[in-house]
Order: sequence, then structure tokens, then C-alpha cells
Amino acid sequence: MIIPSTTIAFILIPGHNHLLKYESHLREAENDIRRQARAALALEGRIASESEIRKWREANADKVEGAGTAAGTGARAEGDPSGVPKTQSLAEVLAQR
Repeated sequence: MIIPSTTIAFILIPGHNHLLKYESHLREAENDIRRQARAALALEGRIASESEIRKWREANADKVEGAGTAAGTGARAEGDPSGVPKTQSLAEVLAQR
């Protein structure tokens, strides 16, 4: 059976557009968090390097919506006796909203 190319296009194009919107929302959320971190670090007189932003995120997880689980604070893998926090990707954190 021959599948018309228009059928394939109607399946692929909306899926691709949805993926682009999803990735755009992820970038916006991450940029908002980084903007907050840069502003707070500038007020403290520190340079907002990647490591400083990571430290700020961990220290201010309660202030940043969703950052607590992204930074790995508080959430442990079930059945994990090591006590090592479970980390989640930004996509997993945003999917929980």
C-alpha cells in the first residue's frame, strides 16, 4: 500500500511544531531561573559563572519554582539506601507542573 506524502506530512509537521513549542518553553523556564540567579549574584558582588549559578540554585531551591527537584535536593530514588539524591532533568521537572 502506498501512503501519500501528504498523510506523512500531516503526521510529522504538527508533531515537530509541538516539539519546538515544548523546547521553547524549556528554554524560557531555564532562562528565567538563570536570570534570577544572575541578578542575585550581582547583588552579592559575585560573577555569575556556571558553578556560581549551580551553587545559587542549590542554595535557593525553595525560592525557585521546581528547582528543588532539579537540583536534587530532597528527592531520593525509591529503595536507594545510599542516600544519594535523585536528580531530574528540567524536562521532568516541567512535566510535573
